[in-house]
Amino acid sequence: MLTRDDNSFFRERMSFSFDVKAAVAATATLGICTPDPNRLFRIERVEILVEAAYAADPANFYAMTLSHGAGPTTAASWSTQTSAQGALAANATQAMVLSGTDANLVVPAGALLKLVLTKNGAAANIQPRVVIHGRYVN
Repeated sequence: MLTRDDNSFFRERMSFSFDVKAAVAATATLGICTPDPNRLFRIERVEILVEAAYAADPANFYAMTLSHGAGPTTAASWSTQTSAQGALAANATQAMVLSGTDANLVVPAGALLKLVLTKNGAAANIQPRVVIHGRYVN
């Protein structure tokens, strides 16, 4: 008799890629996608990439967060501030910092994933690509 793993359907892995089409010059909230309106999605890794190097600066920087829900709930973040994660190298993926709260990594069914880019000071315009890796959990 063959044994079937009943949970294999619920471990489906998925990646979502989002390119910001034009350089962002001010604070902006950009809708990325709704993973599945009927299933929970667990974020396991978030990568950020820029085509041109982006320098770190102590006062002129972007704070970027991947969020979801009405709260909103922050799942991952990156800051180009010198005292935080800092510079982004050209054409090199960097892993965004995942939330230390496990529940923040679970996107509720039907929730919109959003990239929030918060400009501080006179930060240069930024045009990132974000790739979200995860799996459906129900």
